[in-house]
Amino acid sequence: MTPRQSCTAPIQEHIDGVIHDLLVSFPDPEQLSPDERRGIIARYTAVLEGNFIYWMTAAYLSVASEEAHSVIRDNLLEEVRDNHPGMMRKFAMAADAFPTDSDALAVHRMDYPLAPATNPLEGVEVLLALIQNIVHPRVADQLHLQVNR
Repeated sequence: MTPRQSCTAPIQEHIDGVIHDLLVSFPDPEQLSPDERRGIIARYTAVLEGNFIYWMTAAYLSVASEEAHSVIRDNLLEEVRDNHPGMMRKFAMAADAFPTDSDALAVHRMDYPLAPATNPLEGVEVLLALIQNIVHPRVADQLHLQVNR
């Protein structure tokens, strides 16, 4: 193990634990009704469409390493170049899950763990918040079930 790996190993263990805890907390998509699946997709779309690029920018501003900057910059460029928010909106419409005013209000009242980028942010905390709020493979299961209903 290199010195760098020994410094990052506890962080990676923590991230892996957060991801695991998050994944086991999700309901089984097969057990959800079509309306519950629609609601998950709609609220997911409502949260991400307007916030993901902002959150990634906050992460970019808060990390110190050039390696992290490079990874986040590449992600931001792909988000903008490929219009991922637009893709998500089109998918939600195709799945009959476009966010309603109720969906938007439900996520508007949520407590986001990310403060405005003007506040001091710890890079690891921002990245963990992104993981907790965004990255979860079971969303793909939800999407597949809704589209193929």
